[in-house]
Amino acid sequence: MTSCIDRSRRWLRTLALLALAAAVLLTVAACGRFNRPQETPANETPVTTEPATPSTPTATEPTPTAPATTTPPPVTYTTARVYFSRGEFLGVGSLRKVVAASPAKAAMTQLLAGPTSAEKAWGLGTTIPSGTKLLGIKISGGVATVDLSKRFESGGGTLSMTLRIAQVVNTLTQFKGVKTVAFRLDGKKATSIGGEGLIVWPPVDRADYDGALPAIMLESPAPGATITSPVRLTGSANVFEAVFRVKITDAAGKIVADKPVKATSGTGTRGTFDASIKFTATKHGKGWLTVYEPSAKDGSPTNVVKIRVYL
Repeated sequence: MTSCIDRSRRWLRTLALLALAAAVLLTVAACGRFNRPQETPANETPVTTEPATPSTPTATEPTPTAPATTTPPPVTYTTARVYFSRGEFLGVGSLRKVVAASPAKAAMTQLLAGPTSAEKAWGLGTTIPSGTKLLGIKISGGVATVDLSKRFESGGGTLSMTLRIAQVVNTLTQFKGVKTVAFRLDGKKATSIGGEGLIVWPPVDRADYDGALPAIMLESPAPGATITSPVRLTGSANVFEAVFRVKITDAAGKIVADKPVKATSGTGTRGTFDASIKFTATKHGKGWLTVYEPSAKDGSPTNVVKIRVYL
């Protein structure tokens, strides 16, 4: 009896173990099915749950650039002469520093400004009325057309009018490409200047105002120049037998040169000269350069032109 009971218990225990094993197998199979990633059909696009990131623009936007900085070209200068008056004649041309890009305009501006206090002390002046303005200047075909304010022709007699025209003509005709000068006053073409009616049309040149030049017209050196030995002298002269003299006085007041110079012509015909004068200064500093014509009567200096120089 007891044996039957034991066998029944063992059988029941075996069945229970088998049932338990079957339950475990079913549980594992179920977990594997639900945890396995689902396959996506070939014709479907998988849906992502990740947030989309902003797309990068495909168009290339211009990158701001700093404005280009341009360095203006350096201003270059040159020298030009401005012609003032000395007594009843045209004076020696004074040197001025002018802008190389527009030297004629710069020289005219300097001319209208008048001589400096030092130049006045050396005997230079101007017959151009104070307040005369430069309204414009144009150079074309060898003619410099200068437009001045109406004040240019105010006041003065024939000598004053002649000299002021000569000052302008000589100042402008020094430049390459300028042979003659035409005048305009307040923008209007001028055929004559002043109440005396000095003719300035057709355009005039230096030869038209040769009478305004002194007997010895020294072009170089200019007043206030520093000279060394030998000093070069250039200009024109209309003197007896074309001969005149050059005297150089140093800072000690000693005459260190007094020599003759001969122009290409004279005695009623103006000639040119280009000479070199040697000297030895005993003291450097302020001195004088004097050109003069010895009087045919007694040899005394006549037609004297004296300029300040530095030795």
